[in-house]
Amino acid sequence: MQIAHYGGGEAYTDNKGPFKDRVEFVGNPKRRDGSILIKNLDFSDNGTFTCDAKNPPDIVGRPSNVRLLVFENCKLGN
Repeated sequence: MQIAHYGGGEAYTDNKGPFKDRVEFVGNPKRRDGSILIKNLDFSDNGTFTCDAKNPPDIVGRPSNVRLLVFENCKLGN
């Protein structure tokens, strides 16, 4: 499932599915930064996500993975 992509100078995020209205593109393509922000995380969001950036002929990289682990919310301090 694709949750975000960037093309034609615009960022597109998931408008259906489990990440609807919770994904925001926060990267800077000019700096080769494709970062996203997933809001209101839930235990069901745990998993491995893959980033696969391609923009031939300039950018043809290998996919990279990040594992997301969601823990119980706990307050710090008194």
